[in-house]
Amino acid sequence: MDNSGFFLSNALQSLNSTDGSIILGRFISVGALAAMSAFFPVLFFLISFLIGIGNGSTVLIGQA
Repeated sequence: MDNSGFFLSNALQSLNSTDGSIILGRFISVGALAAMSAFFPVLFFLISFLIGIGNGSTVLIGQA
């Protein structure tokens, strides 16, 4: 199986993130870049928590 699509997708996502950081830091403010960098772990935690709740409820519903 060819993994070039996955590689291209990851490369484009990294490029998008890098471009967004450059634009945010240069054209808006360094404080906005710092705020985005500080908020990302909180957002990642919330998304992971909700995925965990969803998976846990799926197990409970499947056992009922």
